[in-house]
Amino acid sequence: MDEIVKKLQSLYKRGFFHIFAGGICSKLVAFVSSIVIVRLVDKEAYAALAYADNIYSYVTLVAGLGMASAVLKYSMGENRDKNDSFYRFSMVYGTLFQVVLLVLISIVVSKVDVPFKETSALLYSLLPYGFLYYWALLLQSFFRTELKNNRYAQFSFLQILLVFILTVLGIKIAGVGAVPFARTIALVLVIAVYGRPFFQRVWHANLQRLEKSEIRGFMAMAISLLVSNIFSMIMPLNETFLVNNMIADEVATANYKVANLIPSQLPFVTSSIVIYFFPILAKEQDKKKVWDSAKQVGRNIFLLITFISLVGFIITPFLIRFVYGSKYDDARVISGMLWIVYGLNAGMRMMPMNILPAVGCVRYNVILSMFSCIIHLVLDYIFIKNLGVYGAAFATGIVYLVSGVLYWYYLFKITR
Repeated sequence: MDEIVKKLQSLYKRGFFHIFAGGICSKLVAFVSSIVIVRLVDKEAYAALAYADNIYSYVTLVAGLGMASAVLKYSMGENRDKNDSFYRFSMVYGTLFQVVLLVLISIVVSKVDVPFKETSALLYSLLPYGFLYYWALLLQSFFRTELKNNRYAQFSFLQILLVFILTVLGIKIAGVGAVPFARTIALVLVIAVYGRPFFQRVWHANLQRLEKSEIRGFMAMAISLLVSNIFSMIMPLNETFLVNNMIADEVATANYKVANLIPSQLPFVTSSIVIYFFPILAKEQDKKKVWDSAKQVGRNIFLLITFISLVGFIITPFLIRFVYGSKYDDARVISGMLWIVYGLNAGMRMMPMNILPAVGCVRYNVILSMFSCIIHLVLDYIFIKNLGVYGAAFATGIVYLVSGVLYWYYLFKITR
């Protein structure tokens, strides 16, 4: 008991419970917000918002060309000025990339027809949010490298809370078109509240000049992490895109979106744990210790996710009826299937996939995530064509299971 108490005290002092509690509160508020949106708007408007979010998620995937992720690894040295130099580089060139990206998005939106009414207007309204989103990522990375996990948790929670409040007020006043503005205003406020220490560090006069070799290494990791993250995270986006366009039914799109809302919260449990352990393992030089820690944490994650998924699978039919009402009864079956799918991702796949970059191994992630994405897209097309919306769950579950095993195998291989 003494040993357990000491471990819990150590976790508390390092901010683990701040991250976890903050994540729970953030997800709870986001979940309530999603319920409010579903209940306040009709299915057609909700389908338009879901479609706009799906398209815009591709933009957030490439935010800052991956520099907000690479700076986590490159800002772990003992030289504080050098660490801050990488943050300044990420701030300047990541922001420049974001501006170019958003200009291109504006051009594409003006030329392409979208299937749902109001989607184009929503996409234009999301442009300011896309710009500030990268700054928010940099701030969160800064708090993590400084091991200020309480600040990280506060930043995330306040953002979600403000989005919820402003979204409810905005929908009441102006309908679903107010949602993008609510997200933008929330980011402006949290960056104003928490951003001062970051901007002071990034722009102070004593920063060191980065060598060309350092920049090349940094950008190589940033792009590798970006590609890996794109191919990994793009799978559910491709799935939703195929459901939207192959089935092309507003009711089916809304049902699938609702079915995803509860199970899709499951990966936050794993991500909260990974957020805490990533900086610690990134500093660890002994790979055997990395494996021992990853194995122990991974086992506990698997048991925890299995329990949560089982409970979620059992109570899903009652929960959907209670939360969303009888009009979404036809979403209960697919929602139960998605508990299993997201359980495979959160319980098996996410931990090793995120720990490999912490020990400097990104090439394998890129290759495996690329092949996983391609195979998933093919399987999704085949399964959705033959089984409808239920086929999407089967295809994703197969890919998550196989890729999860391969990630663990490679982590074992390079650390043992």
